[in-house]
Amino acid sequence: MGRLAEFAAKDLKRKQLAMRINGGYQPPERSPPGPDHQGSQHQQQQYFPQMPQPPMQTQSQMPPFNGMVPVSDPKLPMGFGSRDQSPQSFHADDVDLEALTIEAEEEWQDIRHAFSFLEDNFGDDFQPLGPEFSSSIETPFGPALQYRTYAIAGIWMNFYMALIVCHRAHPSMPPAAMVAAGIAARHTSDFANEIGRIVAGIAPDCSLASEVTPGVGAALVECGTAIFVGAVQYQIPAQRAWTIHRLTDIARLTGWETALAVRFGLERVWSKAAETGKGPPYLRADYPEWVNAMKLHSSMDKERENGLSSIDETFGKMDMGEDPREGQWLPRGIL
Repeated sequence: MGRLAEFAAKDLKRKQLAMRINGGYQPPERSPPGPDHQGSQHQQQQYFPQMPQPPMQTQSQMPPFNGMVPVSDPKLPMGFGSRDQSPQSFHADDVDLEALTIEAEEEWQDIRHAFSFLEDNFGDDFQPLGPEFSSSIETPFGPALQYRTYAIAGIWMNFYMALIVCHRAHPSMPPAAMVAAGIAARHTSDFANEIGRIVAGIAPDCSLASEVTPGVGAALVECGTAIFVGAVQYQIPAQRAWTIHRLTDIARLTGWETALAVRFGLERVWSKAAETGKGPPYLRADYPEWVNAMKLHSSMDKERENGLSSIDETFGKMDMGEDPREGQWLPRGIL
């Protein structure tokens, strides 16, 4: 994962240079290699159709959003930077773009082979439980996958999530994260589907539960990031609905509000894809009452913080010998 993240951040500069030289993103002449993992037999349809390239004059207007990678060179605090090395920067006049691209493709292929090597050496203990040790659970992604421990399930979730990121970071992909997700979807559909099957095998009856053990709660929390990475490309309504319910249950049972943030983010992505003609229509699900109460609670927290600021100002005036009640409201409980 660390090696992949370093490669994606480093290759981002080369991709941006290629866009400047070519006047925009140029699709590769040949498709990047697809997954060598067999994946689920319940394969989804192609999630995002191949996105048409906009006219050349509008490509340069694409907002510089590259996912979680900073748009500009980040400045490290003093003491963290290396004095011997300077950040790698490319200039159109003094680099061989073709040589850099070939080098990036070779490094990407090495990373992909490393994932394949890791998968081949997981061993029998990392394989899903057979029918004699688990009950069959049907989901919109196919039969749920259940493992010996939640830790093993988490390893597989992160493994498939990394494979999705790997294909989206291929040297032939554009630097914009969401555009790359759409173009690479035909190569990552199996991985996203496997994530759904694994998540479904963790506490499959949690929608009916009112509480969970700490171990189950930790496993549910670990699902959040993998769900977000994989579910942005879901287009089947049943899979989207199941994902929204599961994220809501995770927040309800664990108190992990980030699950709701993931839910809102997915709904925003699906709605925007529908508006731009790159995805099927999506109707946002109703929020449970406790979700609305949580939103209200967050709003009250902000007001409480503002109230504390007012308290500080009030006591500051009292220290100066001023009457804090002249022309201003006092937070409740002060006097």
